[in-house]
Amino acid sequence: MLVSDGVVEATDEQGNLFGFDRVLELVRTQPSVRQIAEVAQAFGQDDDISVISVARVPVVEPALA
Repeated sequence: MLVSDGVVEATDEQGNLFGFDRVLELVRTQPSVRQIAEVAQAFGQDDDISVISVARVPVVEPALA
């Protein structure tokens, strides 16, 4: 999962950063990229937010050329 600095640097009303620890906890508990973006936005995001999830699926049979 990739997150932009807009997620990590979201700041609440007291000036606290959302931070890497909160992002890591969200990744562990809420696998949806939409949920992670929404939580960061509700925390106090001012910058753009990008959350990208990449999954690798094994190929059972090789592709024919």
